[in-house]
Amino acid sequence: ARFLGSRSFSHELEAKHVQQVTQGGGFTAFGDDGTLTFEYRVPERVCFRGDSYLPLSVLLAIVDEVTSWASVGVDPARRPGVSIDLNAALAAGRVPPRAGDHLVFLARSRRMGRTLGFQTCEVRTGSGELVATARHTKLLDMGRAWGIAFGA
Repeated sequence: ARFLGSRSFSHELEAKHVQQVTQGGGFTAFGDDGTLTFEYRVPERVCFRGDSYLPLSVLLAIVDEVTSWASVGVDPARRPGVSIDLNAALAAGRVPPRAGDHLVFLARSRRMGRTLGFQTCEVRTGSGELVATARHTKLLDMGRAWGIAFGA
């Protein structure tokens, strides 16, 4: 039996959306093409004091979360996996986002295998300009118990 069906996944996304709205965050949507879209307004509290830039470590943490949700959304066994490689690069000539900037994260699962999953993420401004690109590789082997419980 599968204990975490697609209905549960959509309920989790709805719960995330409610949490984001109440905390002044963004909006999450999972498209028919398997793209997870997350909109985010950069709050002052996560930026460096003085120059108000978003630390790249915070950007990478958001990419980790968004690509992980994208991975779970397309995987029939809903395996969360473990990150084994996560990297991001700012687009040429870009400065890090500042407090108040509206960012759109577009995460896609490129390939989901039995053991590894490969995701990509584009970070864009609200007007569509590329801010950063990221790649995420996950180890998806969750063991026999997971396979038995979730029908993998």
